[in-house]
Amino acid sequence: MAGEAGFLYEGKIHRKLKAAGLVPNGFTPAGSDANAPDAMFIYNNANQKLELKLDLKADYGQGTLEYDQKKKIWTLGGAKTAAADEMRQLLRAVGVEQFVNKTWGPKGPPNKGIIPNKSITQDMVKSDYARFKDAFFPIKPAALWNYYAAKQNYYIQIGGYGMYYMQQNPAQLPIPQFSPSMRVRIRVKRGGSVLYNYRFTTALQIVQKPAKSKYDLDRDVNFLKAIYTE
Repeated sequence: MAGEAGFLYEGKIHRKLKAAGLVPNGFTPAGSDANAPDAMFIYNNANQKLELKLDLKADYGQGTLEYDQKKKIWTLGGAKTAAADEMRQLLRAVGVEQFVNKTWGPKGPPNKGIIPNKSITQDMVKSDYARFKDAFFPIKPAALWNYYAAKQNYYIQIGGYGMYYMQQNPAQLPIPQFSPSMRVRIRVKRGGSVLYNYRFTTALQIVQKPAKSKYDLDRDVNFLKAIYTE
């Protein structure tokens, strides 16, 4: 979970779980560590990982798009971490590279990433934004389930909607499966006020809102505690 509001939400849920005695000893929230779970809870003496999202507007996994000038194709780039590698595998599996090359490939190479940053002009920035417009294609929620399952994470809590399971429900909690309509977005994303501070990105997004879960950690964590102490 990224962003200041996201970190605050992460801390809020962690504190509620900890106050109920449902957090494994020594666990602390992920914070900016993309390799660690946002939260954890104990069920039946087993630790369970939990993904946290502030709301449905959040991106459910992001990637960086880079242009290979030698091959004249777009590829998935970004950080060389385990979490980033997993996300690239997911995005490749759903066809992001094929889609971006079909959609953006005919537009030619971008200025950003080819021209040195200090040589980027306002006209070059306008050209990149004009040529590489937002584009979308639908994907099935199983792609998201598989991404988190690879990290042995099967649960998600979404602000305003509640708690769900994803690929499977190992704790057999009385919660619904997270099955929203989803899409992949490719776009130019600004990172600050400096002229050349923008990049080409891709992200998983929710299109159609899921039905709300009856079980919501924002309201009460006692349903987990009651199950745990039975």
